Formats: sequence, C-alpha cells, structure tokens
Amino acid sequence: MSKAQPFATCSRFIPVYTNSSGPAMFTSEVYPAGRIRQVPWLQGLARPHTGWKEDKFVKLAIARIGGFLIDYIVLAGYAVLLSLIVTTCLSNSAIIPGEDSPRTHAHLMGFVTLTLPVWLYFTLQEGSSKRATIGKRLLRLQVNALPPKSMTILRAGIRNAVKFLPWEIAHAAIWYVPGRPFLDPMPTANLIICFTACLASLSYLASLFFFGGRTPYDRLAGTVVTGASTPSPFPRSTD
Repeated sequence: MSKAQPFATCSRFIPVYTNSSGPAMFTSEVYPAGRIRQVPWLQGLARPHTGWKEDKFVKLAIARIGGFLIDYIVLAGYAVLLSLIVTTCLSNSAIIPGEDSPRTHAHLMGFVTLTLPVWLYFTLQEGSSKRATIGKRLLRLQVNALPPKSMTILRAGIRNAVKFLPWEIAHAAIWYVPGRPFLDPMPTANLIICFTACLASLSYLASLFFFGGRTPYDRLAGTVVTGASTPSPFPRSTD
C-alpha cells in the first residue's frame, strides 16, 4: 500500500461545513482531486473555477426551479378550485371590499384560504421524514438541516415563512389601497412596497446560482437543499 501523499491543490473549491464548535456556516476549503473521487457528496457539490455550464450548482439550481414549478402547478389547481368555491358561495362585495369597507376581514380571509395552505403545503412536507415536497421528490431533492441540528417542522416552518414573506407583503400592499383592491390603481407608496417585494423574490431566485446555492431563507433557517440520490453530507440528528 502506497504511502499517503499530502493534499495537493486541485482546480475545485468545495463548500464544506467546518465550524463544528460554533454556529453553522459554510467556508471554502481546497480538496485534492483524489478525495473528490472517493467521497460521493463531494462530487455532487464540487464547483469548478471555469465552465459555468458544467457547474453542479447550476444543475441543482435548475432542478430546484423545476421542482418549484411542479409545486406551483399543484397549488394552482388548488387556487382554481378555491376561486370556483368562493365565487359560487360568496357575493362580489364579500370577495372584494368597496371603497369604504374594512380591508382586514378580506385580507384575513385571503391569508387563511390561500397563503396559509401554501405555507402548510411546503412546511409539512419538508418537515416530514421525506424532507421534500411533491416537486422536490420528483426531481430527487431534499431539504436538510445543518449539523448538529435535525430537520423539523419548526425549522421547515421558519424556512417557508421567510420564503413567502415577500409574497404576503405584496398581498398586504394590494389589499390596503384607497379604493377597491385589485381593481383601482395603486398609490405610489403601495407600488414601491410591491416592487420591493418583487425584488426580494428575484434575489431569492438569483441566490440559487451564487454562494453555494443557499438562499437567504435557507441560511436563516439553517438548511440546505441537496440531491436525494446521493448521501447527504449533513446527517440527521437522532435526538
């Protein structure tokens, strides 16, 4: 058996969990090409300096977008069914308040019937033993917690609360407008709020392609999305 050789610098930087004594974080460490071949999850996370089209993180980002689109189709079906029920059972004035009607009741009804079910759809599935929604399971993705923590319903709930916060802020800006929500023109202040919420959502999308592919809501919740077909570098805690 040949004597082990010292680590030689290779052309790939591997994001790895290195801070075992403090808060969870990612740093860049240099690994030798031989060790990358020996560890399956390093192969999946290896990021080359060049060749962006071959970047594993880009493939993972595209898979995450595809998974979200599948979930979006599932939720769109629910939204269509909800719209049919609401328009059949309620009058127009109950759905869209008039100029002098209170907005709180209509906003609360929208939150309970749409925003909350969407949040529960993602939270309950990602916090389960499968750690994935329907879309993620179809594309073989999982949401994992950074060690030494385990993936829980609470962690998944925090993750998705931050994820959908811009969406709900935009809803609030639409509901609380002078005049009729969704029908009358929005004032400048409400437009700025909606525009800011859209920028926040776009920043979430852009973050899939940078900084190791971890979005702001992943970082705040202490989670990472990995491929379910390869062993996760972050084993679940047994406690």
